[in-house]
Amino acid sequence: MQHPNPTPARCYKFGQAIGRAIESWDSDLKVVVLGPAACPPVRRERAGFINKKFDLMCMDKIVNEPETLARLSTRELVREAGAQGSEFILWLAMRGALRASDEGT
Repeated sequence: MQHPNPTPARCYKFGQAIGRAIESWDSDLKVVVLGPAACPPVRRERAGFINKKFDLMCMDKIVNEPETLARLSTRELVREAGAQGSEFILWLAMRGALRASDEGT
């Protein structure tokens, strides 16, 4: 990723804006919103840095309380998850695009 990275909050809000744009579109078309290939906590084992407690917290919060993750600073995210943690902001953007009623789907 090109530095400086956008903050987790900015990415989450960007995703919310995308979600509102999709919902406002007057069409019956279905839309798929995707995150990067693999969630950073899943891939990090190959990268040599694992923070299992933080990873499990992220996996829960991305579904149930994404706003909690959006409050993290980029520095906190990298400190807790390593360099690949910065990729997690892309997952926050994806999550922001989903409605609350889409949780768990």
